[in-house]
Amino acid sequence: MRQLPEAGVELGGSGRAPALPPYSMPYGVLGGAVSALVPLGILSPSMAAALPDDDVIVTPWRGLVLPSGADPGALSDAGFVLSDDSAWPRVTACTGSPGCSLARGDTRALARRTAASDTTADRIHIVGCERACGAPNSPHTLVFSSRSTSHRSST
Repeated sequence: MRQLPEAGVELGGSGRAPALPPYSMPYGVLGGAVSALVPLGILSPSMAAALPDDDVIVTPWRGLVLPSGADPGALSDAGFVLSDDSAWPRVTACTGSPGCSLARGDTRALARRTAASDTTADRIHIVGCERACGAPNSPHTLVFSSRSTSHRSST
């Protein structure tokens, strides 16, 4: 929206969307259900195969809620995140290269390395260019990925 000439006003909006407080989705076994984060919002074939045949609820926070029939161990082994202690709820990324012609680096690989290092307590969004597609609408740090380096910028 911010790239439009009038920041979205021309679409009937009032300009910039208000900043919303970050929402924290609980992960793990919750009563009879399982709440699972899908890292980067991308289901791998092994993740899809681990899902039960029952209902699956997709959340706006890159997660799934599985009301019944889910094996937490199998979900974790397939790559789902079932712990609030993981860095993944704080790490997001734009598509990056090779999926975007404007990206100057592999944002998803940098996101995986960042989450694996688990050294951040802050929200981080990794981008491949200045457009910062998919950036959260809450306080975060932008990490610019390039083919050889990355640098940070607080937002």
